[in-house]
Amino acid sequence: LNLFKGFFKTPREYKVWAQKILYPIARLGLLFLGIIHIKKNGEIEHDTRTIVINHLTMFDIVVVISLFDSSYLAMAGLKDLFFMRSANEIFNMVYVDRTKAKQGTTELICKLQNDYSRVPIVIFPEGKVTNGDILLGFRTGAFVNDTPIQGMTFRYKLWFCSKGQSTIAWVDP
Repeated sequence: LNLFKGFFKTPREYKVWAQKILYPIARLGLLFLGIIHIKKNGEIEHDTRTIVINHLTMFDIVVVISLFDSSYLAMAGLKDLFFMRSANEIFNMVYVDRTKAKQGTTELICKLQNDYSRVPIVIFPEGKVTNGDILLGFRTGAFVNDTPIQGMTFRYKLWFCSKGQSTIAWVDP
């Protein structure tokens, strides 16, 4: 889709178009993975700067992309994947490396939260993937700034994944 970027006057127009094109592809991919039904209740408030969501699978980002416009906080180890490099061109990913003690992640999040010209940022504050049966302790970076935060929860069954693939993962740096 990045080949079509030059046809749009603003990056925002391109992003809206790209999301409309990617939605049926993303939804079909999720259906193939066994995510049969996605129900959305409510809307993102106009003044929301951060959306915090529980983290069930690596497919959560695809679910979020299919539901609304935002940018995403992701672990730095993902930025070298082809899909993530391509997605970054459209969705303004923000990569953080939690293995480095003084990276400035909290300052970066605050900067993004205070920039009202940007779309809200999605953060999975658990920092790890769980199967939804438990809730891990939150990382605090999303909550130090005095900007509106909106919570959202996911719960779905991955029909084509074994129980071993949908348990707590990535608990190590």
